[in-house]
Amino acid sequence: MHPAGSRVAGGVGIDGRSYHVYLRRSQWNTITYLLTTGTTAVRHLDLQPLVAYAVSQGYIQDSWYLIGVEAGFELWRGGAGLATNSFSVTVAGGGPP
Repeated sequence: MHPAGSRVAGGVGIDGRSYHVYLRRSQWNTITYLLTTGTTAVRHLDLQPLVAYAVSQGYIQDSWYLIGVEAGFELWRGGAGLATNSFSVTVAGGGPP
């Protein structure tokens, strides 16, 4: 099992973290950044380096709008004890012209 789409890159270093990157091209492109190692918490994640990477690879265009952000996990095997205790996002600037 893996995220939606195809793995397009592995072990990519972005802003001090290492990710496997999955891309699903459709009416709404979906980009999944999967940490290469497990973690118990992610705080103060800056989305700009992730967006800049996606633009540089041609996965998205810099003129497109961000319409959704999701975080958490999907159950692929097991899952005992997994939980998301909180999630929030703040997007600054970039509103319609």
